[in-house]
Amino acid sequence: MKSWRILKELLDIDQLRDFVREQAKNHYGVQYQEDLYAYIEDNQVTFYIFTNVGGNSWLDDDHFTLWRFKPDYSDIYSDFRSDFADVWELLKYMEEYYNVVVDIDKIKEENGIDDDDQDALQEVIDEYIIDNYGDEIRADCIDEIVDEEVNGIVEWIMERINQEIRCKEEEVEN
Repeated sequence: MKSWRILKELLDIDQLRDFVREQAKNHYGVQYQEDLYAYIEDNQVTFYIFTNVGGNSWLDDDHFTLWRFKPDYSDIYSDFRSDFADVWELLKYMEEYYNVVVDIDKIKEENGIDDDDQDALQEVIDEYIIDNYGDEIRADCIDEIVDEEVNGIVEWIMERINQEIRCKEEEVEN
């Protein structure tokens, strides 16, 4: 029989935080729900991610559902790119933080872009950056987002555990 009180007593908050951080990083761009389960086995808490394509758990065991990672349809690069007013601001950032120097004249020549066609230039530069630095940018952006979210998720999980304990205590009293 599962007990929220025992879960709370056995729970290693640092282990939970690390697990949530890693899962949150892996979940960006995943277009289905994933549930974070906890199990108690031999006085140890283990965590498990249940890929929940249908939206509701059908597992009939003694798991604790701690959190639901909702489907994520975001485009990390688009979110990152929206921080820059124009292509020149983006290029300055790429040079400063990623040591990337883009040869604009070469890109214009290779792609047949006129000097006054800023939209075409921006599109080609975005493609170039995504193709060559997209994974690195994505990882950095996700790290930043996840660091902001993890503590809130862990705090919410702990409050949920406390609420479950309070509800059980009230049931016993009544």
